[in-house]
Amino acid sequence: MKLNIKSIYILIALLGIGLSSCNEDSLEEISPDKITMADFWTNEANAKGAIMEAYQNLTMNGWKFGEYEMNPMYYRGDDVRMQSGATDWSYLEEIGKFTYRNTSGVLANYWWQKYRSLNIANWVIANINTVPSNKIDADQQKYIFGEALFIRGVLHMQLLKNFKQIVLKKNATNKDNLNEPLVDRETAWNFIVEDFKQAAKLLPKKWDAANLGRATQNSANGFLGKAYLYQKNYPLAHTAFTNISGADLVDDYESLFNATNENSIESIFEVQFTSISTGGMSKSHSGASTMATGDFGGWNMFNPSQKLMDAFVVEKTTDNKYDKRLIASIAFNDPEATFLGKSAQSYFDDNIVPKPCYKKYIESENAITSGDSGTNFFYMRYADVLLMDAEALAEDNKAALAVPLINRIRHRAGLGEFNKTDKASVIAEIRHQRFLEFNGEGMRFYDIVRWDIAKQELLSSDKPGKVNFKTPEHNYFPVPNGEITNNPSIK
Repeated sequence: MKLNIKSIYILIALLGIGLSSCNEDSLEEISPDKITMADFWTNEANAKGAIMEAYQNLTMNGWKFGEYEMNPMYYRGDDVRMQSGATDWSYLEEIGKFTYRNTSGVLANYWWQKYRSLNIANWVIANINTVPSNKIDADQQKYIFGEALFIRGVLHMQLLKNFKQIVLKKNATNKDNLNEPLVDRETAWNFIVEDFKQAAKLLPKKWDAANLGRATQNSANGFLGKAYLYQKNYPLAHTAFTNISGADLVDDYESLFNATNENSIESIFEVQFTSISTGGMSKSHSGASTMATGDFGGWNMFNPSQKLMDAFVVEKTTDNKYDKRLIASIAFNDPEATFLGKSAQSYFDDNIVPKPCYKKYIESENAITSGDSGTNFFYMRYADVLLMDAEALAEDNKAALAVPLINRIRHRAGLGEFNKTDKASVIAEIRHQRFLEFNGEGMRFYDIVRWDIAKQELLSSDKPGKVNFKTPEHNYFPVPNGEITNNPSIK
């Protein structure tokens, strides 16, 4: 059963609460046809509606998800190769070819959406404890506060992974804090860490079936560990990861991405989507259309890179077959390969599909052709935790302890034991497994940047535009020009 975000978040929109960006004049305006803040924060139902609005705004919806959310995540990685659906449009192509400028519409939309969402999270943080104690369950009040802190941490982390410097939003926007300066990365990371640490203390260990998908202690500890890993604080990263309990790998890797196994035991945090509309509103995305090639009716944005395909065939399984993740992630010309439950080889035999194509996050033909997918989208799963923890241990000169974690990932893929224990070999294997495990999930570029190997990895790929990449210039996006123009605190 999916999270109630499908219906509860609509409450805020129907009430007409002003949550979007505003100018200084409108901040002082009191509209007689809208509920005031004093009227709104009066009971548990409204408080739940507010946190659902925060969840709802973690990502863009509809077609914008593919162009403005997935584009920054996917197009720069060496696991994908842009196709005509992207290269025919300069505003999409420039991201993957590293020719963008700070006037890019993709960057402006991404920046704006994340800060709008931060304002909603801060709105909840500022007001949840004003709900009268006799009108809300004490645990629910605590959980909602923790959820808002978690969401704020996730949003700031997304911005910091994409932009070298960000504006830190500690409070809901008002006329006194409209324009705030950029902060250095250490200051931003420290604030993010504190949000996740506090959230881990407030959130429940798990939710009941009606609330699956809401953040838990595992969610907060997973992101806390990731924040420490980015800061190269390996001992604290390991501690955070070991605080995760009850999570495990699912047996069927493919089920994670075709809407048949959502909110599973492997889920640390996934964004909830549905293609079902309620009251004229929905929380769907265009991920299936973005992932699918034109041959299958998709937007033909990108295919798996040849570099990725070559990496997958370096090692066969213990029964001399392809890595199970290759079969689960990509449709290609092989008797074992499938697409939407059918043999993929017939498509290639009939020249319908000329080259390998992704099938992750594609649950049906209708999701492809309609641009309306309800498959949940992962922000973190337990496989990521295992490999991040292995990395933290190896980097902390405890490589032997990382090997069992690596082997859990390898065994699910059908691969044999990894037995080396020297630091260099273990780190190399972790990086190789991350390339394969998270192919087509929008994680690759961020990994090679934090490992400081982006230039060499991109140059060794078949990625168009790779020669344009410069270090450190293209490790991060520039602050959008609109923010610089409108915010006098940014020099």
